[in-house]
Amino acid sequence: TQGGEERMLSAKTTTVVVSKNKKQGVIHDESLGAVVIVLDDGLKNPTVHKDKTIVIVDGYRGFENGRLFPSGPLRERPHRPMMRADKIIVTGIQGDVYNTLHQTYGDKVIYGAYEPIQLPFAGRQSVVPFAGLGNPEKFFETVRQCGYPIRAKLSYPDHHYYTDEDIETLRSVSATALAELVTTEKDFVRLTETQRHNITPLLVRMRMNDPKWATPIVQGL
Repeated sequence: TQGGEERMLSAKTTTVVVSKNKKQGVIHDESLGAVVIVLDDGLKNPTVHKDKTIVIVDGYRGFENGRLFPSGPLRERPHRPMMRADKIIVTGIQGDVYNTLHQTYGDKVIYGAYEPIQLPFAGRQSVVPFAGLGNPEKFFETVRQCGYPIRAKLSYPDHHYYTDEDIETLRSVSATALAELVTTEKDFVRLTETQRHNITPLLVRMRMNDPKWATPIVQGL
């Protein structure tokens, strides 16, 4: 199902409960003995008491055109949830979006930089990165920071499930460029075993610029 790769990645290190009703999902978590419950997309849900609220903001896109859905990406005006948040984490780039939010909301705004857990290739291996994300450019920037020459880059829709034709196209591009195919961990888990041949996931973590949040968090892009 759409977004299923996020659940699959989380399930590697913790128990994942999927529920259309968040309150019932939390009650079930508690029945399993959960001490800490991380609620995805729960900012606007009034049925569950949150001890801490964290808002994630894309450092490249910010709030885009600032309009509410369907004219824009927002579900509500951002100021109220920003005020309610205990932490606001800006990811991807520490630029204008981060500076503006930090000036407005102070030190509860922190920056999270993506960095590779380990380099998948030695030397300056040429690569062709591809990704199906909301903002693939964050991934491409991380690949650039690894020092790998990028011969081509291909973007797909968020949560894209790759067809064999897609893979054939990717292999053709990489063969022409004499480069290795590299993708995100989230994209990699959407590939079949056959499709994964000669495709390498770049495993990343997020490092915060706040000393209290300095421990790297393993996270797929």
